[in-house]
Amino acid sequence: MKVTLINPPWFFSGNLDRLSQNNGLGYIASYLRAHAEVELSIIDALAEGADRRRALDGESGIFQYGLGYEEIVSRIPAGSDFIGIAGPFTYHKKIIAGLLSTLKPRFRGSKVVLGGVFPSTLPLEALDTGADYIVIGEGERSFADLVRGDDPATIPGVGRLEGGEKRISDRRAAILDMDGLPFPARDLLPFDRYLAVSSRGKRGRRAVSILTSRGCPFNCGFCSIHKVYGHRWRGRSPENVLAEIEECIRRYQIDHIEFEDDNLTLDAERADRIFDGIIDINRGRANRLTWNTPNGIRIDSLTDELLAKMKKAGCVKLSLGLEHGDPEVLKLMNKKLDLDRVERVVRACGKLGIRTLLYYIVGYPGETEARFRRGLAFARKLKKLGADNFAVYIAKAYPGTELERYCRRRGYLTEEVSDERIIRNDYGNIVTEDFNREVVLRRQREMDLELNPPHPLVKIVKTVIPRGIYGRIKDSALAARVKKKRG
Repeated sequence: MKVTLINPPWFFSGNLDRLSQNNGLGYIASYLRAHAEVELSIIDALAEGADRRRALDGESGIFQYGLGYEEIVSRIPAGSDFIGIAGPFTYHKKIIAGLLSTLKPRFRGSKVVLGGVFPSTLPLEALDTGADYIVIGEGERSFADLVRGDDPATIPGVGRLEGGEKRISDRRAAILDMDGLPFPARDLLPFDRYLAVSSRGKRGRRAVSILTSRGCPFNCGFCSIHKVYGHRWRGRSPENVLAEIEECIRRYQIDHIEFEDDNLTLDAERADRIFDGIIDINRGRANRLTWNTPNGIRIDSLTDELLAKMKKAGCVKLSLGLEHGDPEVLKLMNKKLDLDRVERVVRACGKLGIRTLLYYIVGYPGETEARFRRGLAFARKLKKLGADNFAVYIAKAYPGTELERYCRRRGYLTEEVSDERIIRNDYGNIVTEDFNREVVLRRQREMDLELNPPHPLVKIVKTVIPRGIYGRIKDSALAARVKKKRG
């Protein structure tokens, strides 16, 4: 069997600011290699076309980055039996439909399989793209079953068209033995290109993205993680995580890790052993291994002792899921968080020299002006305690979330949420009795300006250089760093 996996182009609002390291495709490839007779190849259309930018018709400031559809199709090996396409965001519907309109006429004998967030949250819409099958949730086992020739109707977690009808099988049970998953097949990915920048666009370190756990036992109303990984948290053993780190050091000479999971420290004993292992790895290394948590981390899973161990193990920055500074809004979000605990953690990070980025949401249903003001006052307090930056986002009702269901019931949605505009940080699709879009945008800007004042030199540069030219300079710099790594 010949299998080709594709990371399609992405939409960005403005500049291309990151490159995914495609752990999802890497895990699919390594699992297939271990459990099926396959010949594998991967096409990362985003990384390989980082210098290609096309404005999205009718949408100001939104661009599609990556190889064009014709070039992607030209790179698919002839005779590919299965073509797997990642849909990491719900907005990928438009991109995938465009890609399949070019791909399907030329690969009539190939079966196209979609996986990721898009088909997991919008399965019926995913089947409208022209794909033969979709995989819902964790995709390794279901994709392998398809490749091995099992009857699709009997495979859990698979959607298909049957006699013109859309059929979706029951979700597959979560993978419990996380150590049984082979490490991502980085040798099939353009990994040298990823080393030009981290997955968040940072420079200066050879960074690798690592996922140590899946699933989340919490029920924050705005989050869609459960559609892919479920509610049951499952962690890899410390020994397994450390073995992957050592392999990445040996094969790719990495010196920085981005831990991508949301619950790295949920099991304190497991986390402590991972950090002890990193401390051991760093002994005798001239170039000390460092790490951060860009996707966020549960604040209430952190203690003074654990933070001290994390600092010793090379932690340079923690992204913290605060979400709001008003207790009533936190209750509406179903975000169970003690704000006194937040103060203690932020103060401890400041004393240890661990930089902090706090995620914050404005425009959540129930955020009155008084609650917004209380939240801003709390954020100011955290700033004084040592918080470095705040990432202030406008609430969006993403498909598959409790927030979306609530907004639909109350009539708060202004339009469908799968629109490409969902990626804009200055865009919200929720209007309630307490705010409209203009009010929410004003709240976001007020918080951002007060909590994240720009460096004076940045202000001067942006004043002197027109905005569009400034953005193109940033895009060109990122594309140039990626090109340097091309073989």
